[in-house]
Amino acid sequence: MFESYHRLLEALLAVARDLVSSDGGEPAGDSATTLTTPFSNISEANWVAAVQLWNAHGRSLIAALEPRPCPACGGERHRDLFESYDGYRYVECEDCGCWYVPLRVEAALFEEFFTRCPEARAVAEKSFEGREADDYQDGSLERIGAYLDLLLPLLHGAGRARVLDVGCGLGHSLVAAAERGLVGFGTESSKDCIRIARERGLEVFDAADPPPAGPFRLITFWESLEHMSEPYEILAECRERLEPEGLVALTVPNVLSPAILLQRADCPVVHGGYDTPGHTNLFGPETLRRLLERSGYALLDLDGQYGASLTDLFAYGAGLHRGAHDLLLGRREARGLSEATIGLMRWTGPAFSILERIAHLSPILVVIACRKEAADAFRADIERLRNARRERLLAEIDSLVPKPQTPARIREAIERRRDRFFRIFRRREPEP
Repeated sequence: MFESYHRLLEALLAVARDLVSSDGGEPAGDSATTLTTPFSNISEANWVAAVQLWNAHGRSLIAALEPRPCPACGGERHRDLFESYDGYRYVECEDCGCWYVPLRVEAALFEEFFTRCPEARAVAEKSFEGREADDYQDGSLERIGAYLDLLLPLLHGAGRARVLDVGCGLGHSLVAAAERGLVGFGTESSKDCIRIARERGLEVFDAADPPPAGPFRLITFWESLEHMSEPYEILAECRERLEPEGLVALTVPNVLSPAILLQRADCPVVHGGYDTPGHTNLFGPETLRRLLERSGYALLDLDGQYGASLTDLFAYGAGLHRGAHDLLLGRREARGLSEATIGLMRWTGPAFSILERIAHLSPILVVIACRKEAADAFRADIERLRNARRERLLAEIDSLVPKPQTPARIREAIERRRDRFFRIFRRREPEP
């Protein structure tokens, strides 16, 4: 499946290049590609300012950080991959394939940075204003609430079950838990997040202090594990605070998503630590499985969320922009894709996202795990969950049958690549 996915990606990018070449690469109408950062809590201008201040005043602090082994398997052997736009060296573990920063990046680093550069603290505080905005909070509550709704049927006899969210930020997850009758606790490394959450009456503990006493029916890591310098140690410690038939659930960026695989150092989501540790661990399905098994867990279910931005991806593949590199230079708009190319992406985008999800190549991975010895207790529940998901995906696929009114330019582009393009959908095995 992984090979088929990449063959499809190559075929789609080839079509995009053909169309860009035939149009001379000129914008068609309003088809210019607008670049955006992936961080909804901070404006693009403030994001650029934060990274520029870090590069000027904080980047030199990286040299003093202590080394660390692979966060997934503990291996020491690695090979260099690239350097991120904010100065962090990324490597690939030679034992398990995990991508990571081979340094311990802790919250204390940014306190030293802010002491050096008070202007950077002022910019960081604006991100907290963004996190407190109603639309950001509503989005967080909706997203985390959907995850909790997925998990509730698996929490046998949940009642007033105790939930611990590790890396809880401002505590939106605790609010979502309370709305569902759960008792929420959180841990967090950011002093500002802790202060704001406590002012709201939420039970949030400093990650540097002893965690709240267990046991917990559910322990969650909502897009936080990728920021932690010692994920194995934290997961192993959480296992001791988990009820015998409790669950661990987590979401993380997926290193096998096309944006990270193709853009690497140009991808804004590859790091992003302008006020707290960024994405220093980039896991994929197998490295996550290895980390969980090493920490004493059995992986029960793995799913994907969201889909790649084909417009951004194709524009990058066609050489029309350089992602984070362009943003930091103030280039917010790339040369445009043609209307035919944009039409092609709109036509193929939903099917592409479904393929990503089935192959576990979506931008975000959603994982459910339990203690190894408790796996059998969840077997029937997990089977029901997977069957329901399969039915939803089949319904989505049925709704995506190509319509006769597909624009002529798109049909022509597909005809030029018919053998390469459709063979991937027809064949289950990759070509020799």
